[in-house]
Amino acid sequence: VVACYNESRYIGPRIENLLGCDYPRDRLQIVVASDGSTDDTEEIANRYAEHNVRVVRTERGGKGQALNAGVAAATGDVLVFTGVLSVMAALIAVGVVYNSARIALAAREWELASLRVLGMTRGEVSMLLLGELALIVAAALPPGWVAGYWLSYAIAEMIRPETFTIPLVIQPSTYAFATLVVLGAAAASALVVRWRIDRLDLVSALKTRD
Repeated sequence: VVACYNESRYIGPRIENLLGCDYPRDRLQIVVASDGSTDDTEEIANRYAEHNVRVVRTERGGKGQALNAGVAAATGDVLVFTGVLSVMAALIAVGVVYNSARIALAAREWELASLRVLGMTRGEVSMLLLGELALIVAAALPPGWVAGYWLSYAIAEMIRPETFTIPLVIQPSTYAFATLVVLGAAAASALVVRWRIDRLDLVSALKTRD
């Protein structure tokens, strides 16, 4: 049972992943429980109808309601619940990048204020900090791809039952989406940092150093 809402980008790869399970195909039924999706999620899922994929639609009421509808539609003896959590993952990525930018600004306020007093412009001071953040984000992306793959592999291995296996399938579009989310979060964080630098109280910042 796959509960989802507006996951047209990922419902296809998710179904492909499930169809690749080492489990008798004639005993495998996939129920896609759409929680009132308004995009092409249901249309894409319906393309797999010949593979015993059934789509159940409910009015927007939350994941619990969608799962209940999926359970009611399922006909098998063993139920496995899964979902698409791209929104949660994106929020976590945004939070990590934004908090890193805020911490960097808080730690460097005294230095930035000193540079402003010495005659550097707001733009020049901003470029120093934002350039550093840009390098950190760029350097973190490749290790993040590798770490994400092996974390997914470890999770798949830990939940592997004795009766069937679930293969690890990560589409190139997943890496692209993750990269765009991180870059978007970095750009938004840079705007916030620049706004705070422009309004930096030089006197207060210079007085705060221990």
